[in-house]
Amino acid sequence: MKTPALLILLLITLNVSAQDPKPAAAPKAETPKPAPVPAPKAEPAKPAEAKKDEPKPAPAPATPPKPDPAKTAETKKEEPKPAPAPAPAPAPKPEPAKTAGAKKEEPKKAEPPPPPKPVPVFKDKALEDAVRRQVFAKRESKDPLTAEDVANVAIIEGKNMGITDLSGLEKCAALASLTLPGNKITSLAPLKGLARLQFLDLAGNQISDISPLSECKALQYVELTGNKVVNVAPLGGIQSLTSLYLAGNQIEDATPLFKLPKVWTLYLEGNKVSNLEGIGSMKWLSMLSLKGNKVAGLTPLEPLTDLQFLFLENNQITDIAPLHRMWKKDSDGAREWAPYCQIHLGGNPLGEEAKKHAEELKTAGARLTF
Repeated sequence: MKTPALLILLLITLNVSAQDPKPAAAPKAETPKPAPVPAPKAEPAKPAEAKKDEPKPAPAPATPPKPDPAKTAETKKEEPKPAPAPAPAPAPKPEPAKTAGAKKEEPKKAEPPPPPKPVPVFKDKALEDAVRRQVFAKRESKDPLTAEDVANVAIIEGKNMGITDLSGLEKCAALASLTLPGNKITSLAPLKGLARLQFLDLAGNQISDISPLSECKALQYVELTGNKVVNVAPLGGIQSLTSLYLAGNQIEDATPLFKLPKVWTLYLEGNKVSNLEGIGSMKWLSMLSLKGNKVAGLTPLEPLTDLQFLFLENNQITDIAPLHRMWKKDSDGAREWAPYCQIHLGGNPLGEEAKKHAEELKTAGARLTF
């Protein structure tokens, strides 16, 4: 039974081979299919290509590009060199030096006499306001005035400002003119030693002691009307004085003033003066007011031939014979005084003889009232 089966198979194969001999070889080729020979062939081809690639790296003197990294390293080394170059550049070093210098300068600025918080020169704010007008750098400022600010101030004016304290004026070394009438000043101590002070107007204050003025040797004009001055001796040694206004005080002894040869205006009205001895030495005197005092005798006035205005109202004068003699002497001679002098005698207890002399003077052209 097996034999016929084999024969059948043989016949079938023969028929198939007879019809297409190629497929007979094909089955042989198919057998290698399980062994993926072509695939391994392709794989060796790839290693061959890899080998071809390997020779390419063989000219890998391209590896000398490794020296390129060296060059890059060198360049890197060179790069840091320029980098340090700016770093060591002395430019930054001088900068700290400059800042150091600036720091040295800053303390110098902080060292000057007026400290960061300047000490005010004036205790009296009203006086400071008056002085501030003359300090142009701080005229519109509220900063306190310092000694440096006022060192060169020459003129100060402040009328009716309520000033009570002159402290601080001692720092005004250049002060030449001080006008502070109508205030409440009592002490002149800060004026002591103001060697350049020439003009002083302190009328209408509350001053009684004027002794600090004795050292103000440059004084020419003094206005102290309406104060409480008793002793005028401190003014007796100031030879530069030319004008004295001392009306409305409490002066009893004016004789120290009669030693001032350059005075041409002397107002003493409203005091308690009675003694005129020595006044004849005031040769330049052209205006004399003794109104409202206690004057009785006029004989000391005879040498005063430059008088142009003589106010003697409201005293205790009974005899004007000295004035009659003065006028007659000049009228009969040089006529330098008689035609120009105005004499006011109202309010005195003139005797009959004095009234006759007064009438004669008026008739002769004298300008006299009584």
